[in-house]
Amino acid sequence: MPLANTEQFGPLTYQDDAVLLFPRGLPGFEQSRRFVLVKQPELAPLVHLQSLESATLCFLAIPVPVIDATYQPQLSAEDCDTLELDAIDSTHTLLLALLAVTAEGNVTANLLAPVVVNLATKLALQAVRADTRYSHEHQIRDAEVLNDASGEGRILCS
Repeated sequence: MPLANTEQFGPLTYQDDAVLLFPRGLPGFEQSRRFVLVKQPELAPLVHLQSLESATLCFLAIPVPVIDATYQPQLSAEDCDTLELDAIDSTHTLLLALLAVTAEGNVTANLLAPVVVNLATKLALQAVRADTRYSHEHQIRDAEVLNDASGEGRILCS
């Protein structure tokens, strides 16, 4: 099994088929294209998105349906091509919101640009919306993080 050195988890073993490939990288971190999801049961439903190229690059994320079960993502035709998808549903894709902590200590989720993962191909990207329907600083309340949701629904590519 491959081994990655990480700042947060120390040496981390992973399986090749668990690697998520971001063909364009993440905005601001274009040099990092290979990530793995690190799940810790005691933090569920939170997950870590750990870079395999940079030991210090690790994002905390949460499935979008945990925050908003009615969330309506918006993907461009280019996003759909990159992900090799015509449409997305909760069975074949994973939708994650990256989390941040504000200067005041509040936790926010980026619903303006969620990470979309094609679970079949392991291709992923951060899909930046063209509108302002959602915020990049959606306030998280404790109850939202603790209540997992199924996230049923479809995202049609435009």
